This record gives sequence, C-alpha cells and structure tokens, in this order.
Amino acid sequence: MRVNLSFLAAVVIWALSFVWTKETLAHVGPCHLLLIRLAIGAAILFPLAAFSRKLQLPRRADWPRFALLAFVNPFAYYLFEAQGLMVASPTLCAVVIAISPIVAALVARFAGTEKIGLAFALGIACSVVGVVLLVTADGGLEFNFVGMLFFFCAMLCSVSFTLIVGPLAKRYSALNVTAWQSLIGVAYFLPTSLIFEPEQISLTEIPLAAWRNILMLAVLATVVAFVCYGYGVARAGATTACVWLNTIPIFTAVAAWIVFGETLSLLAIVGIIIVIAGVMIVQFRPKRTC
Repeated sequence: MRVNLSFLAAVVIWALSFVWTKETLAHVGPCHLLLIRLAIGAAILFPLAAFSRKLQLPRRADWPRFALLAFVNPFAYYLFEAQGLMVASPTLCAVVIAISPIVAALVARFAGTEKIGLAFALGIACSVVGVVLLVTADGGLEFNFVGMLFFFCAMLCSVSFTLIVGPLAKRYSALNVTAWQSLIGVAYFLPTSLIFEPEQISLTEIPLAAWRNILMLAVLATVVAFVCYGYGVARAGATTACVWLNTIPIFTAVAAWIVFGETLSLLAIVGIIIVIAGVMIVQFRPKRTC
C-alpha cells in the first residue's frame, strides 16, 4: 500500500506540473525556469537530508551513474518536452510518453532484470489503450514531425531514468538520490542557460503568479514527487513504475476539468477506467521475492 501511495503522489504532482509549467513559460524561458526550479529544490533537499541524518556523499564509483541520471532527467527530459510543446500539442506528447511502459518492459526483459507474465502484459496493454482513448476523445491528433521527435526523445529519457535510478535507489535513500540529481542538474542547466538564453533575466520582473508556480514545481514536482517515485522504484521495480507513469494524462485531464471547466467525454471516461484497470492488474499480480 505504501508503494502504491508513493507512486500515486508522484504522478498526481507531475500531472499538475504540466499546468504550472505551461503558465510559467509565458514569462520565463525553459532553461531559466528549470535552472531556478532545480536550484530551489537543491537548496531544500540538502538541508532536509542533513537534518534527517540521511545525507550521504556518493561513492566514487557511483558518480558516473549519478551524472548520467541527472543528464537524462531532469536535464534532457525537460528540454525535449519543453521544445516539443512549443511546436506541437500536449495531446501528442501524452500519446508518445504512453508507450514508455512497453519500451521499459522490453528493455528490462532483455536485460534479465524482471520477468513479464501474461497479467503484466495485459496491464500494460490496458494502460496504453486507455491513454490513447483518453487523449483522442475529442478528435484526431494533430501530427507534427518535429514535435513527435522531441516527445520520442523525452520518452526515451523517461525510460532511461527509471532503469538507471533502480541500483542507486537501493544504495541511497530517495532523498539523497533526488538531492544529488537536482544539484548536478543545476550544473547542467547553468551553462545551457548562458548559451541558449543569453539574455539576462530579472527575478523581480517575474510575476507573483509565475513565482507561485515555480515554487510548486520546485517543492512538489522536484522534491516530493521524485522522492516518492524513487521510493517506489526501489521497492516495486522499473516496469511497475512505468505503468504508473501512464496515469499522468488521467490526472491532467481531471485537473483541467476541475480548474478550467473542460468537459470529459464518454470516450475519455472509458479511457480513464481502462487505464486504472491496467494499473490494478499490474499492482495485484503475485508478489515476487526481491
């Protein structure tokens, strides 16, 4: 149950982060936004880890894995996602990201780290079909090749992150992994901001509403969600985590319905039910000895 709640908290926060990010990008460039977000997150995570007496300096042998982890997510994933959203619709993004459980499951099976039975395959199939129904409920998708390419790269980053974080999450607490991931992410985004967004940004000129969103992204999406997700991956495995990621479009649709008054069609509701059924099938499969 604790694992389920950890994944649930992470996906709900990440679903809401789409709204916060889209609103903030109207006032702040993507590189600057992510740099500020991660800097605030790191400033919270390290004192929190020290106060809880869980702060660990990574082993020398683990530094390359930490560097790779931070490169794929948050650095590459969010850059690809932001660039894709500038030229294509979020609907197309949701469909592409929805295939991440299939890719992760296949990689895990070929690597021999996890076995995939009939029930697990059925859960993945249900979740993917449900997401496709959800995001296509109001009509066809507007195809954009450049956006599709960016979203596909973001999906690969999402899968890579889930597979890379597993061994680290077993040696370090989720709080430690997230703290070092955020700090290394700041190191990646600092030169990137100077190169691709050389214009100076005045922090005082950022609207209060945008600052509110930035703080929500830093505290909830960067700190709370990643800690919860890392905890879940360490105890449930990479493929189960990826199936939970498939529920993000569901919560995004529900949030849009509540906040913006958007109507969910019958087909969208059917998609939501199918995705939830897929997640339940995966979660209630026979437990394996870790």
